[in-house]
Amino acid sequence: MPSKSGSLATAVFQKARLRSPVSWLLARLRCWTACTPLFITGVLAGLIAGFTFRRMIGRSGSVDGSGVIRLLEERLLKADQGLVQFRQQLKAQSSELRAAQQQAQQTSEQAALSGTQPVQCPRIF
Repeated sequence: MPSKSGSLATAVFQKARLRSPVSWLLARLRCWTACTPLFITGVLAGLIAGFTFRRMIGRSGSVDGSGVIRLLEERLLKADQGLVQFRQQLKAQSSELRAAQQQAQQTSEQAALSGTQPVQCPRIF
């Protein structure tokens, strides 16, 4: 007899428990097989709803990922511009270095030539 807080399944279990362990097990199995389709239906409904909502929310942010692609293209463009600017600075510094090396070489050659020629010292007296 079902109690106020119990369900029909509880009453079936209690009645089957009084008869024999086999009938109790069969009652449990009947309830489990009755609950399994509900469980599977709930899981499938949750998966379908989750997939649908994910697709709807994903599309509202950006259409087919074009926003993400645009962002990545902008970042790539900035990186390319940074590389071009770095390359120009490197060329400018290397040309300055070559000019300084040439000037140092000319100065050392002039010093070597002036070292072989007699130096005229100014007279102090």
